[in-house]
Amino acid sequence: MRNTRTNLKRTIYLLAFTFLTIISSQSCVDSIPIPTPEVGAMLVFESDINRTTGFSAKISTSANLNDVSTISYPTDLLVEIETDDFENDFVLDYHQSCMCYRDTRSPQAAERYIVRASSPKTDIESIESRMVFPVVTSALDLTVSREVELDNSTTVKTNITLEKTGSSSNYFHIVPYRKIDGTSNIEYLELIDFDNGSIEIMSHYYKPGFLVNFNDENISLNTLNLTLHTSTIIDYSSVDAFPEVFFEIRSVTESYFEYERFMSNTIEGEQGGIVEQPTYSGNIINGLGYFGGYNSTTESATFE
Repeated sequence: MRNTRTNLKRTIYLLAFTFLTIISSQSCVDSIPIPTPEVGAMLVFESDINRTTGFSAKISTSANLNDVSTISYPTDLLVEIETDDFENDFVLDYHQSCMCYRDTRSPQAAERYIVRASSPKTDIESIESRMVFPVVTSALDLTVSREVELDNSTTVKTNITLEKTGSSSNYFHIVPYRKIDGTSNIEYLELIDFDNGSIEIMSHYYKPGFLVNFNDENISLNTLNLTLHTSTIIDYSSVDAFPEVFFEIRSVTESYFEYERFMSNTIEGEQGGIVEQPTYSGNIINGLGYFGGYNSTTESATFE
């Protein structure tokens, strides 16, 4: 009996992973979390909202996991995003080119958004989700110093204090990078060490950068002490060789943070890392996926 249960669990996991892979390969935005085995036919909503591209949402339907091939992208949906100010409500239009629903208008910081999607031609339940779009969080203090290693790669010591207000998010996705020899090309810097007590910091195995969680009552300052590293050899004889470091600071919703942590842990585990079995429930009522977003700014610092 124990072997039968174990094989059943493995079968369910493989079906769920296959479902995730199919969705990931077709999505114009981030892919959805692994659904539970009990899921029948449900709407799947997946959306990253930001000030640059506005609203973009992929909506599909998931069928029973015994038939993972029956994934469709309905085009007859009514998709509305409600705000506290009804005059600014969004109705997302379907675009065949990306198989997604879009509105290029930008969300407003600190405003609450409620998304609803329904399919009048099917018996699938309508979905709903809520979030508050975060305010921009900038760096109050940012210093960087560098050390050239024996292999001519570079280690960067960073001290960064983020602005903290009553309306600030406690969740961040920070992307450090350098511009290559004065061009528009960039190289992302790898997080290799940090000394921040109880602050939750994790390298991102799914996207560039790292995730930070300040959501702890014992944390008094939004200060990060980080060690970053370049993977390439830098020719410091060039006048444009690595004069400063850039940080894209994404202030993110809790739903964004939880989903990105889920995806990062999943991929780290697949690559042989020792992580707990990742779980994620999403924040979609009557459906799967997540509704979240980020508000970002870019800061830079020259080396001391």
